[in-house]
Amino acid sequence: MLTIDDDPMIRQNIVSVANSAGFECIEAGNPQEISLALTKRPDIIVLDLTMPDMDGYEVLWELKRKHFNSGIILSSGFFDQVVKGAEVYARKSGLNFMCRLDKPYSLSYLKKILSETQNDFQNQLEIHPC
Repeated sequence: MLTIDDDPMIRQNIVSVANSAGFECIEAGNPQEISLALTKRPDIIVLDLTMPDMDGYEVLWELKRKHFNSGIILSSGFFDQVVKGAEVYARKSGLNFMCRLDKPYSLSYLKKILSETQNDFQNQLEIHPC
């Protein structure tokens, strides 16, 4: 799993919860780290839409360009319309949009999402949207 966010504290929170849910997790906070992390083709990407050097839309475009099939969880504190626009873009681009993680979020909600996703992977079932 890959978490992309410019805030190191948010990345650490997500990594901590992901690890406790059984995921091996990497993190990225700038374009160079993102580019390197994407070479590992993670199963799931938690993507912040608002970052100063490379926004979430640019990352979505890159995922589309490289034909990624990773499950995508959009994480944002933006207004609903902005996040919905990113969701629509991801779906129309053929990306595997899973769900939204609206900021601020509770760690227990994040753990629930990741635990359900991990169970689906372990059972080799289709990922269910949250």
